[in-house]
Amino acid sequence: LLPGVDGAHTVSFHARDRLGHAGAVETRRLYLDSGAPVSTLSVSPAPIAAGDGGAPFVGAGAAVSLTAIDPQNGGVAAGVARIEHALDGGAWTAGGAPLLAEGARTLSYRAVDQVGNTEAARSVSVRVDATAPRSTLAVIGGGAGLFGVELLSAGSSLSIEAEDPSSGGVASGLSRTVYRVDGGAERDYEGAFALPIGRHTVGYRSVDRAGNAEPWNEAVIAVDGFVMEDAV
Repeated sequence: LLPGVDGAHTVSFHARDRLGHAGAVETRRLYLDSGAPVSTLSVSPAPIAAGDGGAPFVGAGAAVSLTAIDPQNGGVAAGVARIEHALDGGAWTAGGAPLLAEGARTLSYRAVDQVGNTEAARSVSVRVDATAPRSTLAVIGGGAGLFGVELLSAGSSLSIEAEDPSSGGVASGLSRTVYRVDGGAERDYEGAFALPIGRHTVGYRSVDRAGNAEPWNEAVIAVDGFVMEDAV
């Protein structure tokens, strides 16, 4: 038996028959590795802390990666053989990047080295929000309905309302709403705004705390005598 100490050991042995004749002594160099590898999980972009104290949020674009090392013990390391992961208490799967569907998820992971030493399972819980917010544009004052069309006066203003719908039981919450006028610079929406007389294109969208961005919505606005109509 090898000593219970990790490292390199030299073992000498020979055979002897029943008459006492001994064979030549042979020597072998053996390496004992009883230490398990160590795995690490990373998520990019980093999860967002939840205000309710629950599991953090990640968005639809989050990438999960697993890496592992096999530390030397006594100068010996067999090397990592594989990394395994299991989702929501399911079966262990070797290799590949874990795919997290929308909802509350628990990901377990562990590494195994070349001689079978298995790391104690680690786990992380996250809430996956893969659904973007929804924004709507509304007219405040100075509008009149005519044949189903809203006509704007010079004194009217525009407001944007947004919500982050729950999907899979998860909603990370709104982060910000932005708008742009006539293809200009993006502005943070902080309250109702007015447009000068003339024809304009207003783009608007919202982003949630998990980084999911709504596609740009656009409306063509004509102030004082033109028509507002949705462009999408």
